[in-house]
Amino acid sequence: MRARPARAARWLAPLFLVGFLTSCENSGVVVVVGNEFDQTSPAVNGTMVAWEDTRNEEAGDGVDVYARDMTSGTETLIAGGRGDQGQPAVSDQYIVWVDDGAIRARSRTGGNTVNVAGGNNKFDPAVCGSFVVWTDMRNGNPDIFGRDLAGGVELPLATSPATDAYPDCDGTRVVYMSTGAVNGVNISLVDRTTGASAVIGILWNEWLPAISGDRVVWQAWPNQPNCCIQIKGVDLSTGALIPVTSGSGNQSMPDVSESIVVWQDDRNTNPQVWYRDLAGTEIPVAMGTAQAPQVSGRRVVWQQQVNGSWDILMKDL
Repeated sequence: MRARPARAARWLAPLFLVGFLTSCENSGVVVVVGNEFDQTSPAVNGTMVAWEDTRNEEAGDGVDVYARDMTSGTETLIAGGRGDQGQPAVSDQYIVWVDDGAIRARSRTGGNTVNVAGGNNKFDPAVCGSFVVWTDMRNGNPDIFGRDLAGGVELPLATSPATDAYPDCDGTRVVYMSTGAVNGVNISLVDRTTGASAVIGILWNEWLPAISGDRVVWQAWPNQPNCCIQIKGVDLSTGALIPVTSGSGNQSMPDVSESIVVWQDDRNTNPQVWYRDLAGTEIPVAMGTAQAPQVSGRRVVWQQQVNGSWDILMKDL
């Protein structure tokens, strides 16, 4: 599970945001949510942005999940109450999150919470349409399970004795990090309807994959232990490798939507958010202390430190 950045002096944030909002508007950046508390781990699909939020933490409710429809501007508490709710994921149908180690979901249009998978040992959910995937520790080591919320039951997708983790999905395809006795840490793919599986990585140290259509990207460490972590990928339709990043320093936490790839980049002093249309070159999106980008279409969201606290920002490329 991602660690949440520490909350900073909250009384300064509202004053700072007055000027920050003006500069954001001039650069095409929109503040999705910015207050004196920390908002982190953003997720986006279309007009919906979800995030982890600490505004109720001091009241004893832990971390909550909020969401905002960027068309109407309406902000909604998706999951709150005692304990921690976090790691949101969004599809065109559902918002999914981790609730103290269980996986929960709710329709984007509202309604009751769906108990996707119980227990206290599940994390890193992803959702495509009505299908949810997650990392599951029920067998004592990380495995990949899934469930179709349109009437499906839990489905074991990758249950090797080694490590299977960090899943993502699109359509019937699920990608994840896999480890083996010979090949180290790779990227694997399984079709949830046919059961066909394959290793699609380059047999380096690779993890955190993301998939959109025929494109899969991930972070790789080809020259371990030397510098640096880079973003690589593959076009599943042709098998051709995609060298996404070439900058100095580490590039990590990639996401992909169609031909747009975003990532966190530390080639300069502070972590930043960069993107690349695979037909073009690498371009910075956010030059401050910016992390954890996600993309839907040409809409990018990320968390950025504003005067010591964390806010969720958005830009349409």
